[in-house]
Amino acid sequence: MFIYVSNYSGNFNIIEFRHKKSRIIVVCNPSGSGKSTMIRCINRLEEIDEGKILFHGKDIREIKPIELRKKIGMVFQHFNLFPHLTALENVMLPLVKVQKKKKREAEKIAVETLERVRMGDQLHKYPSELSGGQKQRVAIARVLAMKPEVMLFDEPTSALDPEMVNEVLDVMKGLAKEDITILCVTHEMGFAREVADRIIFMDNGKIVENTDVETFFKHAENPRIKEFLSKIM
Repeated sequence: MFIYVSNYSGNFNIIEFRHKKSRIIVVCNPSGSGKSTMIRCINRLEEIDEGKILFHGKDIREIKPIELRKKIGMVFQHFNLFPHLTALENVMLPLVKVQKKKKREAEKIAVETLERVRMGDQLHKYPSELSGGQKQRVAIARVLAMKPEVMLFDEPTSALDPEMVNEVLDVMKGLAKEDITILCVTHEMGFAREVADRIIFMDNGKIVENTDVETFFKHAENPRIKEFLSKIM
């Protein structure tokens, strides 16, 4: 069970939601509403001033960041790959450094994971030799190889050329079949409509809607949501 509960009086003003394991939750809203900051707080990349984020019922501030990130992995907008390491080495690194796996075992896991995201033929290429979509797939593999309970995606297609977006979204659709909870910040409403279990809409640091996909797209009554959908659909 993964639960996030927060009650902020600062930039986040009363944010609260809960979700169960093995679900895909999409967070969407206009820019500047706090969605990226929220998921960075979940992964301890931003400090929490007020409120609580609970993981298995425990305040994440009581969990060492390195231990938390073994269970909660994050895929960033701009890939964050090490430029001096190959695709294979980028995926192997946290397996060796964080999970303390032997190099041979880490390599086996890394190869298998890269093949799952259709990067098996690019193992020995450096980030500079890869397209944006390929880099993002390596970044996804790096997190997936750690076998996390939760994967956080911070606008994973925003830095990609339009023709690269679908190849990353296709990989993410495949993750929907995994035993992983996915919390994804994105403006890709087609993706949200196709694979999400729930949609969370934030505005000015508040959750104004937390509902199922059909209700959000077809029966939304909140005028702010209607305005948002009219601009992007």
